[in-house]
Amino acid sequence: MEGFLQKKGGLFSWKAYFFVLDGCTLRSFAGSSREGMPKSEVVIAGVNPREELQDRGKAHKPHRFDVDLDSGGVLCVSAPNAATRQQWMDAVAVATGGGSAAAPASPP
Repeated sequence: MEGFLQKKGGLFSWKAYFFVLDGCTLRSFAGSSREGMPKSEVVIAGVNPREELQDRGKAHKPHRFDVDLDSGGVLCVSAPNAATRQQWMDAVAVATGGGSAAAPASPP
């Protein structure tokens, strides 16, 4: 999966990057495509929809979700719309072995 997301960089700072998800590796690029060297490269571990943060605060982003990193950190990102947000969350969930982010847990 690839496309533009905004990444939270400071307390109230958000900046657009072109992201590429390749397996469990998420790369960001400063330009408009995957050309050149990535600005960052992280190994992902999961996704958190952060529903509790969707409607409040100065750092409010209506289509925010968090990507849990293998290092224990968190990458806060925001999609341009709800459909793109869901596509990214599903792609991260599948890449990390969690299935679809929208799918309910199946009974044992």
